[in-house]
Amino acid sequence: MMYEPVWFKERKAIDMRTNESKKTVCLAFTAILIVMMFVSVPVEAKAAKRLTEKSKSLSVGQEFKLKIKGISKKEKKSKRKVSWRIFDKSVVVFKGKTKYGVTVRARKAGAVKVTGVYKGKKYSCRIKVVRNDGGSEEKSEEKNCAQSGRAKLNASEVDLYYLADVDRKYITQQSGHVSSFQFTVSGVAKDEVIKWSIETGKNANCFHVTDNGNVSLSMDPSNFDEACDAAVIAKLADGKKLKAVLHGYSERGMAVKKVFEDFKNDYITSDMTQYEKMETIARYVEQEYDYVLYQSDWRYMVISGGGDCFSSRYFVKYLCEAVGIKALACIGEDYDGNTLVKADGKMYIVVTGFNESQPRRYMIMELTDQALQNVAKGSRIDLSYFE
Repeated sequence: MMYEPVWFKERKAIDMRTNESKKTVCLAFTAILIVMMFVSVPVEAKAAKRLTEKSKSLSVGQEFKLKIKGISKKEKKSKRKVSWRIFDKSVVVFKGKTKYGVTVRARKAGAVKVTGVYKGKKYSCRIKVVRNDGGSEEKSEEKNCAQSGRAKLNASEVDLYYLADVDRKYITQQSGHVSSFQFTVSGVAKDEVIKWSIETGKNANCFHVTDNGNVSLSMDPSNFDEACDAAVIAKLADGKKLKAVLHGYSERGMAVKKVFEDFKNDYITSDMTQYEKMETIARYVEQEYDYVLYQSDWRYMVISGGGDCFSSRYFVKYLCEAVGIKALACIGEDYDGNTLVKADGKMYIVVTGFNESQPRRYMIMELTDQALQNVAKGSRIDLSYFE
């Protein structure tokens, strides 16, 4: 048997202990790696929702895409969309919309706010539009105003605003909003006879042109702030034509639209049920509007503060539609002030037509199937609208 020195035995024992320690460390390190692989998976931070731009400067005729970023994959699977709004569409108009974005086009110099509302939260972008004095504006003029030699119109695109005399008590017309525009032709003989006409467009019957080229809005062009479009034509003695684009806006319609927007901002929240929204609408009409006999124009009711049962039923209808609820005004002597509304899957009659001063008491009645059929028959309502 070979003899081992004492120092060799001690060294061997130390090496064994060292090996054991190394094994322990390796096992512990391996365990940590396994835990990190299966447990400590990094979680990505949730991105805050924001608009791609908070402010933007555009030239007349330029287009711009605006989008809300930070919407999660789970949210994108839902049917919820962004609600986009522009208060003054004479400065900027919508050219296209996607689920979370919008494309706008600059129409004339000015400043306007574009707002996107998602899950009750507003995201706004301030857009400033400046005149383009370069070649692109000249090309736009050539496109919208055909020129004959050196002859041309003094404007290629004009916005006009209609404000009825009866509305002036309640609406203050903004500076720069004009109801008529004097067109002239340069580059022709002073005594040349020019024939003026209006080219057919959407609601072109709202415009009137005189023999000397003065264009005006002869009637209220629309219910809300969407423009009615047409064109003025100047026919020269040689048969050639000059053309300018016309856009007509309703001051009353724009005022009504603002009342609707203010109502939604002040009274409606994203967590309300449809029934709660419907009841809020009925209470709003009750508290804020007087009963005025024989005042049956619902838009005039909105701006003046009063209307009869005929106007109130339509006011309720359009308020309901503005907050995403289907509703139809009931017609007939037995349905004074009645609006048929579908809220949370049930059918109701909302009544706001009592002949009494403010507050005009409201009622909400849930309809049985038979009562619903009677209302539909009496008011000639197609119930498929509510499906």
